[in-house]
Amino acid sequence: FMRYVHLDEMRIFNAEIRKIKCEGSTAIGAYGAGLLLGSFALCRLRDGGIKSAELMAINDTGYQHARLVRYYERMGFEVVRVLGSGDVPVLTDLLDQMTWGGVGTLMRADIDTILGKWSHAFDPPSRNKPPP
Repeated sequence: FMRYVHLDEMRIFNAEIRKIKCEGSTAIGAYGAGLLLGSFALCRLRDGGIKSAELMAINDTGYQHARLVRYYERMGFEVVRVLGSGDVPVLTDLLDQMTWGGVGTLMRADIDTILGKWSHAFDPPSRNKPPP
């Protein structure tokens, strides 16, 4: 039996990211508190024995769908399959679409891989001090 978590929703707010960058904030990079809370949640899941996470980049519009897939790939997720493409048996596709609420790209990531990829965001800023 496979242990994984089904991530239902992740939101992208470019306006907020731009605002943080313009203000010159160094707080955990451009992703701010969302990255901190997401990392905390993934650590808790990993400690509970969960090894991977799945989500779906919903395909409401072509532009937004492509944007979501790129964003999730940047976060560390990989494409599993495209729901509604006809690549799997009809019943499997139908059950997946009912589970996820529509058509789109099903994606999966190893929790340890995501945490390893983003752990640098929590490093203290370098002081750039000259050697003594």
